[in-house]
Amino acid sequence: MIITTWIILSILCGVYASGKGKSGFGYFLLSALLSPLIGFIAALISKEDTAKIEKKEMSLGVKRKCPFCAELVKSEAIVCKHCSKEIGKECPQCKQQNVIDASKCIDCGKLFENSSKDKEDKAQEAPFGLSGLSSNDRCPKCWALQTKKDIENGQCWKCDESLV
Repeated sequence: MIITTWIILSILCGVYASGKGKSGFGYFLLSALLSPLIGFIAALISKEDTAKIEKKEMSLGVKRKCPFCAELVKSEAIVCKHCSKEIGKECPQCKQQNVIDASKCIDCGKLFENSSKDKEDKAQEAPFGLSGLSSNDRCPKCWALQTKKDIENGQCWKCDESLV
């Protein structure tokens, strides 16, 4: 009974450490040889391996890196929550970042699916619950969504086009 409990607690310690990006088998061995309590304490005080966790999330397609600030955001995000820049569409052929409303890739010319709406229709809608957006909040050249600071500066952050 004690040995079974010891092994189960050691396995749980390994699972917990694995969730933090550490070696689950290594922490299992530590717990099994010394004590599950010591293994859990070691797993609790160890820092997460963020690089390993980020790599796993990106390989699963759950998240992607913002091309401007290199922070992880959800793969469905259109605006980065860290730098407030428009992320846009990634071309499936050449992996080039394009503006959200692009109908084709700016690098290779590949047409995107579901791009039949024109820019005027998009400007009238409030995309994804963002109320109050108008065509004045977008660059007339590349159609990139502008922050208040970009509008005050009078210059597009993406293509340096004048917004005035």
